Amino acid sequence: MICDAINMVGLKDFLSASRLSGLTMFVPTDIAFEKLAITQSLKWNNLNSNTMTNLLLFHLSEANNGVKYNDLLCNEWLHMMNGEYTFTHCTNTNTNTKKYQIGRGNKDGRSDGDNNQISLKDSPLIIQPKDISACNGIIHSIDTVMLPSSW
Repeated sequence: MICDAINMVGLKDFLSASRLSGLTMFVPTDIAFEKLAITQSLKWNNLNSNTMTNLLLFHLSEANNGVKYNDLLCNEWLHMMNGEYTFTHCTNTNTNTKKYQIGRGNKDGRSDGDNNQISLKDSPLIIQPKDISACNGIIHSIDTVMLPSSW
């Protein structure tokens, strides 16, 4: 679905431009998009171009020439290409660390002035702690769509 969305709003040429390198893209799974459509009462074909472009650019960052999984610092903000920020939240267990990349629209449970709180079960989890290399950066697969504050 991410490829359909990129093509729908005309970002394919922008993303493949040779000047763009070192991008980090958090790519929601198809199930994540379906879940968004159900929970937000959206119909995929009814999203307008501006809303979808903003949402897609919110999943892209030019910070640090491509941010590897191990370089995503817990409790740090990451600047996204739509001008907003996402927050890296980590949970530690005896066996591993899980990292979440959360938009203010996901209401991650930390206070940023809005006092919006929900559990991490509704927050975008980075599915695998490995980097997927692309020709112009790094991809991280996430299980939930990151939502900007405007969402």
